[in-house]
Amino acid sequence: NLRTRKGANFVPVTKAKGNTEGSMENSMIHHVRYGWSEERCLAWLVSLVLLIFTGLAATRHFEGPPYLTLREIIAGGSAAAIAEIILYPIEVLKVRLQTGGSRTSLFSWHRPGVVAGTIRALSYHGLRLGLFPAVKRLLGDSGDDLITKLFVGAACGALGALIVNPLDLAKTRLQRDPKRYTNSFDALLSLPQQQGGAWVGANAAIIRASAGTSAQLVAYDMTKSLFSQSPPLVGVLLGAIVASAAYVTAAAPFDLVKSRIMVAPSSKNIDQQYTSFPSCFFHIYRNEGIPGLFRGWFPAFLRLLPTTLLVFPLLERFRIFLGAGAF
Repeated sequence: NLRTRKGANFVPVTKAKGNTEGSMENSMIHHVRYGWSEERCLAWLVSLVLLIFTGLAATRHFEGPPYLTLREIIAGGSAAAIAEIILYPIEVLKVRLQTGGSRTSLFSWHRPGVVAGTIRALSYHGLRLGLFPAVKRLLGDSGDDLITKLFVGAACGALGALIVNPLDLAKTRLQRDPKRYTNSFDALLSLPQQQGGAWVGANAAIIRASAGTSAQLVAYDMTKSLFSQSPPLVGVLLGAIVASAAYVTAAAPFDLVKSRIMVAPSSKNIDQQYTSFPSCFFHIYRNEGIPGLFRGWFPAFLRLLPTTLLVFPLLERFRIFLGAGAF
């Protein structure tokens, strides 16, 4: 091992040892790059989002208002990003229970992967929470049909998951092994150099997002409609609770498979190397049974429930504040 100076700290760098003929071990060799700390990256990201949010809020009274769909996407992404930052340790716990990994403290200011997670929340949740009502509005009366809602929810979730898969991958690997990279951008830049590239687990992520988003948004929409005569906050909170259970139940097996596939290239256990989504799914089913497919369900629910109880009320307020109206 070589050691390089980074500020007042030393960061280990692993040096390649000869030609290993493209072996997995050689494909995983990673040289730590100089870069900002995760906390500094997060501060700049938050500042940028606040600038965009303020600009849209300042024009909400214009006739229209302009860029309505963008406002809906920003409202959804901002609400999800706030919840991501606050509840990030629970997300880390869920991934480590699913995959095994570092035993370092979860509750500290240093949160590896939180920048990738925040950008993912802005993009993924922004697209699915912003496009769902926009597409329903575009479809007119047919957008209120249950089958149509399920299809729209699945399509929005799939699109978001496809776009943010590299961010999801970087976040998952940093959560499992926080000492592997300098920051989230370091992890992102290293993905093309590693086995499988930046789209490892994309199939599982897309299927998980389609199933989960479809169940979650339809459950929220229907629950909120059922309690339309109650005070608005009652419908929002009840809808968030039902939506949490719906999402976790629909997405749990695919979430587990996604996490296992994404960390497989960094695993030294040959039993944890998977060639495809089906191979991983059936490996878990054969060795752990149906309960194994729902491993991590309770931590996932514990994470998602407070998340949705934060996200949906914030989403409703942000939409109104940006001039987009109620969800």
